[in-house]
Amino acid sequence: MPGVMRVAEEWTKAGFEGFSETGSATDAVRGVFGDGPLKSVGSFLGEGTVSGGGSWSFDPEQIQTVIAEWENLLEDFRKDALVLEAALRGVAMPPSEDEPTTGYLRSVISGLTSLREASGSFLSYASGFHQGLQRSKEEYEKRESANVEAMMGGEET
Repeated sequence: MPGVMRVAEEWTKAGFEGFSETGSATDAVRGVFGDGPLKSVGSFLGEGTVSGGGSWSFDPEQIQTVIAEWENLLEDFRKDALVLEAALRGVAMPPSEDEPTTGYLRSVISGLTSLREASGSFLSYASGFHQGLQRSKEEYEKRESANVEAMMGGEET
């Protein structure tokens, strides 16, 4: 399951294991990115006096790179869905009717069904996030175009 596995690996790399141990999302972010992105947020959260401003800025190429990564993740989740559906169809009939076999089959079907539901939730979330990124990029490009036009005195560039 490339999609589900990638999410699990990314969460682990992003320090979510640390989050579950410390209970602090701020600590988890700090563990991955250091204090850089949290400087201005830290004082707001009451974590002491922090000097220096902070901001996020992206250029269109960076935004497109992030969008492409989410598109790849969406494709992985779609592939997962096909694999899980095939797996569920493949275990529809037990090889024998004895209780251990049918009990095991019920457990397998239950597990695969739960995994399919979780994968579907991941797909739904990733799809919504991807759409939001697309809208943000389009809005960013519109604003940038309007800013350039205003700076050029209404002339085309």
